Amino acid sequence: MTTYYVYILLDPRKLGNFDYGEGLSFEYEPYYVGKGQGYRVNQHVSKSEMKKCGNSIKNNKIKKIIKAGFNPNDFSKIVKEFSSEKEALNYEIFVIRQIGRLKLNLGPLSNMTDGGDNSSPCKGRTYEEIYGKKEAKRLKEIRRKWMLSSENPRKGKPAWNKGIKGSTHNKNK
Repeated sequence: MTTYYVYILLDPRKLGNFDYGEGLSFEYEPYYVGKGQGYRVNQHVSKSEMKKCGNSIKNNKIKKIIKAGFNPNDFSKIVKEFSSEKEALNYEIFVIRQIGRLKLNLGPLSNMTDGGDNSSPCKGRTYEEIYGKKEAKRLKEIRRKWMLSSENPRKGKPAWNKGIKGSTHNKNK
């Protein structure tokens, strides 16, 4: 039987009494809530996880926690286990609402969504939906400047695959 769980990532730099009712009380400030199974609770620290279309608020917090000399995995907590994924997703929504999202000025959580969506918060979403209009505009401007920059090694060169002849095998497909 597969076990699902809802977990919380806590910031060891922020010690205190963080009580959100309903048994949600922590010694450190929570900054992310997720649903997982197996090793998922400890995957946020990996570089490959951070490279994905990610949650920059959460990733920056993890980097700062590491820089302060802590292992973020030591400050994660499985809040509750479930036998069904649907129950876990519903509880994830509940916990995120109880604690509150930073993006909505309702709490400290860096979650990009209200939870329960069971997918990457970036999948199929625009920069504006992920980062907000102001930040998306800033990121697009940085990208535009980089593309025109003399430091860009690709400046003035065609895309990597332009002008490259395909193999006969691929052409015949």
